[in-house]
Amino acid sequence: MIITSNMDIVADDGEFEGVTNRYAAIGHTQDSTMTVTAKPGVMVDSVVTATNGRAMGIVNVGNGVLNVNGNYSFALNADTVRGIRNNGYNDLNLNGDFIIKAVSKGKNSNNDVVVGVEAFNGTNITVNGDKLNIDITTDNARIIGVQNFNNNGETITFNSNDTSIKAVQIGTGSVCQGVLAYQSTTNFNGNVVIDLKADQVTDQVHGIDIQCDPGNSYETVVNFNNQKTDIKVEGGSRFDCSCY
Repeated sequence: MIITSNMDIVADDGEFEGVTNRYAAIGHTQDSTMTVTAKPGVMVDSVVTATNGRAMGIVNVGNGVLNVNGNYSFALNADTVRGIRNNGYNDLNLNGDFIIKAVSKGKNSNNDVVVGVEAFNGTNITVNGDKLNIDITTDNARIIGVQNFNNNGETITFNSNDTSIKAVQIGTGSVCQGVLAYQSTTNFNGNVVIDLKADQVTDQVHGIDIQCDPGNSYETVVNFNNQKTDIKVEGGSRFDCSCY
């Protein structure tokens, strides 16, 4: 698919993945390769709203490869939000500039969650371009900026020149994590800002949360490969820049 002029995407199919009240702006569910390209100078804006459901930006959940090229912005509003998600046993490749604005009014900190970028089930995500901006605001929903969890040793690689993850949790949520890693590798190869504000959080606020145990099948690694890395964490209870 080639997009040749500015476009607004409004997700109106509430049965994505066959689950009621689940919406995605760009989604791939097939055992094939799908490529979406916005030509240079074109901006694609997406609005995804799901009352009492899930709003998602870019999702790969089949057994195929999803390539998204160009410049995109996503305004996502729901109890649970997933900005960029690969759960598809294959690769998700992003080439361009990506802006994600995620808002959750969810009140259940145990069930409602907002995730900027996530990979599961042995999948890879590669982000190339000038900038990746993730801006999250929640009431009580859990915040995870990047979740590379139980991913069979596979990799999320951020090659963007500038990666920014900023999150504000207004209510008394339970957990706020900039990066959550377990049995996976996460590489940041450009400038990075992680800025978390969760003054009312009752339990844990972590800039980088690395979870691993002796005898795990795969190592857990988070690499910051550029000199400009800024991690700022504010919490009302326990807070750490990194946790191992």
